[in-house]
Amino acid sequence: MKRLIPTLLIAAAGMLALGSFAANRASAQKSDPPPISISFRNDTKMTVLLQGASIVKGVKRSGQPILIREGKTAFDNNVPIGIRLITIVDANQPSRVLYRDSIPVPPGRDIALVIRAALNNPNRVTLAQDQ
Repeated sequence: MKRLIPTLLIAAAGMLALGSFAANRASAQKSDPPPISISFRNDTKMTVLLQGASIVKGVKRSGQPILIREGKTAFDNNVPIGIRLITIVDANQPSRVLYRDSIPVPPGRDIALVIRAALNNPNRVTLAQDQ
């Protein structure tokens, strides 16, 4: 009997802690919008390397580099809602920056973008919405 009471008290404390953890996690999930996916189709005649980054709670979080061959499509998954910084470089010459800008990432729907050569400058590319 002497061993039963401390065991029951420890079990009760564990259940209370687990319950508060589950409640905190459920409230955190409700406040954070789900991440989305951005697809990039390369319509240029070169292989490009794309790097995306977002600012989450004041910290820059970079996505993994994505190699996109000519005529192919690649995806940037689990992108948080907000502003996404996009940098596109030539895969054969990584020091040659072709595009650097930010795009808005709205909640609730995935985005499809096309990488095209700029009309007035052969050393640049543009991003446009995919039809």
